[in-house]
Amino acid sequence: MPPYPTPTTPIIHLLTRDICTMDNHHFYRRKGTTKWIEYPPETPPPPPEQDTRISNSTYLLSLFQEKPGPGKPLHWSFFVAREGESTRAGVPGYG
Repeated sequence: MPPYPTPTTPIIHLLTRDICTMDNHHFYRRKGTTKWIEYPPETPPPPPEQDTRISNSTYLLSLFQEKPGPGKPLHWSFFVAREGESTRAGVPGYG
């Protein structure tokens, strides 16, 4: 049986959960509760050379600010595109 967290165990508060590690055992609980639940640590991701979801192309992140008109709030947009892509800021149909 794994050891359960003690009052002196460091706790990480993450959104609606409390998370901690004790003697290589991982625990979480919902905020406002007292029962700790053990969970297996996530398997580390494969090295980049084995991960087929990652391509060798470079991605560009662009941030645009528009001023729609007097008295109107600023509008911000993020766009992600592959480097050298022939679309306007990575939006298909423009270009």
